[in-house]
Amino acid sequence: MYLCSKSAIPLFGQNGGVIVNISSVHATATIEGFTAYAALKAGILGLTRALALECALRKIRVNAVSPGIIDTPLLQEFFNSFDDPAHARLNYLKFHTLGRFGTPRDIGKLVSFLASDDASFITGAEFIADGGMTACLFHK
Repeated sequence: MYLCSKSAIPLFGQNGGVIVNISSVHATATIEGFTAYAALKAGILGLTRALALECALRKIRVNAVSPGIIDTPLLQEFFNSFDDPAHARLNYLKFHTLGRFGTPRDIGKLVSFLASDDASFITGAEFIADGGMTACLFHK
């Protein structure tokens, strides 16, 4: 991510631009067994804030999106690794106050907004899109 940003920044030129990094809710709230992943995703948030500061005078905005569980084929593969995939899916779904997993479209719409002129005053920020998962103090 750092190397991509480093290569892209000079290409933006005088008109500025937008970088949207994808992190994860694991950057701020994680579970056992995700140490390396959580550290990596937390690093993305630090990179996002530092780049936002360093690129501001070049009119380049830098933000991060931290998705929660997104319903993708990879997620289904994860559930399929359990003896009862349907039960595993329901078990993870109970952590989402909206009652559903996110979709790639949900994340895409947020990224699209952040890249648009409607977000022209937003930089150095993290946007958590997790269906309310990290808002829960205690899980059901």
